[in-house]
Amino acid sequence: MERTTEQPIIADTSGLVSLVTDTDHNHLPATKAAAALRKTSRPILLPHDVYVEMINVLGKKSGHETASKAASELLHPDSQFLLIDTHTSLITALEKFKAQPSGVSLTDCIVMAVADDYGTKDIFGFDKQFEDAGYKRLEPSTEWKQVA
Repeated sequence: MERTTEQPIIADTSGLVSLVTDTDHNHLPATKAAAALRKTSRPILLPHDVYVEMINVLGKKSGHETASKAASELLHPDSQFLLIDTHTSLITALEKFKAQPSGVSLTDCIVMAVADDYGTKDIFGFDKQFEDAGYKRLEPSTEWKQVA
């Protein structure tokens, strides 16, 4: 993907799993959001920690072959996802982690810290905790809203 000055959106595992898994109830909203971002050349930053978590979740949920294929596609040079190192965001993420409810993972806090570092509130994910913390998440499917 060509790099631009467009404000980035930060990828979360929930959005990536929905994007890759065609049986996921948020698959359609994830694919629509990715297509819209591609048209605007808006970068989707993929924190290293999210990348690893996504591979682990997909490996358990859909098998290693599916997880490996998704991992390769995300790293492809033409991918709209840009893998980023997150070690500089870890201290901030740990501070956020202390203040979050117990259902919020350290990886979620890393996503929020990276968003802060890049001056964006936009998360490519569906988890409600992002909205609760003042970030903008992808619009979940109607089915998801009924469950959440």
